[in-house]
Amino acid sequence: MGLLAETNEMQRLVAFDGQARAFVHVCGSSLLTPCAGPNWLAVGDAAMTLQPLASAGIAKALRDSQLAVNAIGSDGQDFNRRCEMEFDDYSAILLKHYGLETRWPSSDFWTLFRRPRLGGEALPFSDS
Repeated sequence: MGLLAETNEMQRLVAFDGQARAFVHVCGSSLLTPCAGPNWLAVGDAAMTLQPLASAGIAKALRDSQLAVNAIGSDGQDFNRRCEMEFDDYSAILLKHYGLETRWPSSDFWTLFRRPRLGGEALPFSDS
């Protein structure tokens, strides 16, 4: 049972027969740059991926679709600026949320997520 046996909560919730294997899949945040150009646009997850815990992907895709309608026929620069501003806002909120966690101040994971990012710098575990 390995590390699962050392957990406080998961071992009560997960039945383990000794045969199961655990997998880790990175679900980070990323921004395609640019998100648009002459005669093309990326919307939804093609433009920007958000962490599943943010629960914002569907709403963002719907909002992107309206922005895309307005950007059709343009050079894409306004759409790019909007995507970059939205990602910066999302990143700031995400860092604020991660900053609320104080139980593990010396944990590499939490330290990495609480560090402010420079403009355009990828969030931890991002594909960017």
